[in-house]
Amino acid sequence: MWIFDKLNSVDGYDIYWLHEKDTKGIDEDELYVDEYRFYDDCEEIVKGGTEGFANYIVPDEMLDEWKEEAKEEDEDWIDLQKELY
Repeated sequence: MWIFDKLNSVDGYDIYWLHEKDTKGIDEDELYVDEYRFYDDCEEIVKGGTEGFANYIVPDEMLDEWKEEAKEEDEDWIDLQKELY
């Protein structure tokens, strides 16, 4: 399961964190300063439909849009979601 999350730096910047649920500590390869690249990677996970996720930062409207696009692109996507949740 993937976690969509965000950290705040000491100087007030947002640092986006995409990590697996069982991650111990913070790996710098999981951190993003580019919000758009972070969202692109999250979108890929959502549309892939084969892995679950927990969302703490991506706006619900974006998630809903990605899910709708995934349904339109792949009829099996809905069945995959039933298996995950």
